[in-house]
Amino acid sequence: MPESIQSSPPSDPEFVTNLTEHQEILHAFLISLLPGSSEVDDILQRANLVLWEKRIRFEPGTSFKSWALSVAYWEARAWMTERKRGDWLVVDDSLAQNLIRHIESQPERSANASVPALKACLGKLRDSDRLLVLSHHQQEKSLAECGRIFDRSPESLSVSLVRIRAALRRCIKSLLAVEEATS
Repeated sequence: MPESIQSSPPSDPEFVTNLTEHQEILHAFLISLLPGSSEVDDILQRANLVLWEKRIRFEPGTSFKSWALSVAYWEARAWMTERKRGDWLVVDDSLAQNLIRHIESQPERSANASVPALKACLGKLRDSDRLLVLSHHQQEKSLAECGRIFDRSPESLSVSLVRIRAALRRCIKSLLAVEEATS
């Protein structure tokens, strides 16, 4: 019987590189599935753990992004089931699959490609907005801690952060589009 040719599983460093390069996409995908959830980072870590444990099953030459998005989707579903949260937006499977297909169709871009754009866009924010974003995200202060610092309620800060993140996304998208068009 002839021996079948199988591609070997990715090496650990190669797998870690793939996983690292897709963190931003996975995070954004989970946020879209669980808007407003403070546990998105925990679910991402759960998905990362599953991806690591099942890394031997990944077939080189196939789409790592597709595989990782699928794992993240099922981890989000498992989390919602465990919590039995009736108040969460339940994403229809076909809608989630359409979202995955849309993300898969986007060109691969190194996470580092958006760093200069992010810095430029942060520079365009009002000082108070920039301080809020940096306090919450870079210094990892909770909304309650930020509320004490800025003398505002955590709820109002949450609304402000949603607005600021949307403005940053638009700015980054615009800068990257200009960069892509000129290169």
